[in-house]
Amino acid sequence: VRQGAYAVVLTIIAVGFASSLSPQAAQPLSGSAPAAVSPQRALLDEYCVTCHNG
Repeated sequence: VRQGAYAVVLTIIAVGFASSLSPQAAQPLSGSAPAAVSPQRALLDEYCVTCHNG
């Protein structure tokens, strides 16, 4: 079970690191539209934040 948990954590870290390196197009800021949630953040919110909300 611990190896599976470590694999999940390492995968999330690797995806986050890889996505931070990829170039992204600049998007204009608009005050009225809410910010979109990234898929990585949605994954963390769904599976990690509920227990690890420190």
